[in-house]
Order: sequence, then structure tokens, then C-alpha cells
Amino acid sequence: MIRILLSIFTLIYSYILTAQSTEDLFKKAEFAYCDNNIPLAIKHLKNYKSLPKYKLYHIYINTKLGDLYLEQKDTNQAITFYTQALDNKLVRSYARNRFSCSFFQNRPRRMYSNICVKLSKIYKHKKEYDKAKRYLKLTESQYKPNSYCGNDMIDHRISIKIEEAKIDLQKGDTIKARNSMLDFLFHNYHFNEIKTILYTSVKDTYTKKELQKELIKGIKEGYIDKEGKYYIMTFFNHTVKKNKRSSESKERIITQILEMKRIKEILN
Repeated sequence: MIRILLSIFTLIYSYILTAQSTEDLFKKAEFAYCDNNIPLAIKHLKNYKSLPKYKLYHIYINTKLGDLYLEQKDTNQAITFYTQALDNKLVRSYARNRFSCSFFQNRPRRMYSNICVKLSKIYKHKKEYDKAKRYLKLTESQYKPNSYCGNDMIDHRISIKIEEAKIDLQKGDTIKARNSMLDFLFHNYHFNEIKTILYTSVKDTYTKKELQKELIKGIKEGYIDKEGKYYIMTFFNHTVKKNKRSSESKERIITQILEMKRIKEILN
């Protein structure tokens, strides 16, 4: 009986020591990060990984290590930890923010897709464009955000297309970047980025006035498709579809488009 009690006590004591050790390292990593001591934060997080409780937070720790190495301009190490994070399973438990410096994200809805975007940006910087685009494609398939909100998914899709357009611009494929941004010109999300990429993509070919003239022409010469679902416009020989209500006339659609704040901003 005494041996059993001693064994139970030893197990409990060992668990408490491990928990305290885990918590201590976690706090040290947080404090080092908040104190802008990135190398020390990395050291504590790596030690944290070796403890049993680490498995509960594996994706968070690997992602944070990738972020910290990226801050240190060590892209190779960042790639290592980001790719490890993609192999980790996202659990319901999550690391909480304890300080204003936000050591971890709370309840990340786009954990995997955010990692893919970070990897894409790294490879874009390295001019490895195929890899950069491959990681963006993964955010729309294998690592699609876990969200039931339609608007959130539209926002995600447009943000990914913006990143793809940035890659196309860097590659010199201005037509592809331009057409991609024209597809989302009439949406409510990320307008400033869309406008910037659109201007950049045409600046070596068209003046701002020529761009404005092309947009006005495309808007006014558009037509309603046979099924009455879309208003179809053509800009620079690229077709763009805009959803329409069944009762809307062509004149009403044109007026609404030209009254859009974001369209006015481009046309003025």
C-alpha cells in the first residue's frame, strides 16, 4: 500500500515539476520576445518544444519560431519551422496572449493559410516563383481557411489573388496582374491594394487618363447576359462579370457602378 502511495505521489510530483518547467519556459520566451530579445525567445521556445506539454501547442510554437527567424532575416530557418507547422495538427487548445506584444494569435481561423502566405512571400523574395505560387494555391485547396462565413471566404480569396498578382508583377507579367485585379475591381475588399496593382500594371503602357477612358468605355458598353445573372464588361480585351439583380436594367447598373466610391476614386 505504501509503495502504491509513493508511486502515485512520485507521478503527481513529476507532473507538477514538468508543468512548472513548461510554464516557466513559456513565460521566459514571452518576456524575452516582449523585451525585443529575439535570440533568447528562440532559445526558450526551442527548449519548450522538448517538453511533453509542447505537443499541445506544436503548430503555434513552430509558427512562432518561423516568425522569429523571419524577423532575424534567416529565411532558411523560417522555411524549416513553417513547413513543420504545416505538418502539425491544429488542436482546439490554443496559446493565449498574456501581454500587449501579442506573442501568439488567439483562435487563428486561418492558421495554415497564413503560414502558406508567409512561405509564398519568402519564395517570392528568393525569386522562386513556382514555389511561391504553389503555396498560394494550397490556401485554396489543402489549407483552405476553416470558416463558414461567406464574406470571410471572399476576403480570403481576393487577398490570395492580390498576392498572386504581386508575384506576376515581379515576374514582369503585367497583363496577367492587371486582368486579375480587374476581376475584383467591383468588390468591397482590399480596394487600395487592387488599385495600386492596377496602376502599376498599366503605367508602362497606358497613361492614367487612358486607363480611365478604357474603364468608362467598358462600363458603358457592357451588356446583360442571356440568363440575366451578370452584367458583362470588357476592359483591355479582358471580360469581367458583375452579379446583377433580376430587376435591374442596364442603365441602372451603369449608374450604380459609376456612383461606387471606389470607381469614382479611380475615374477622378
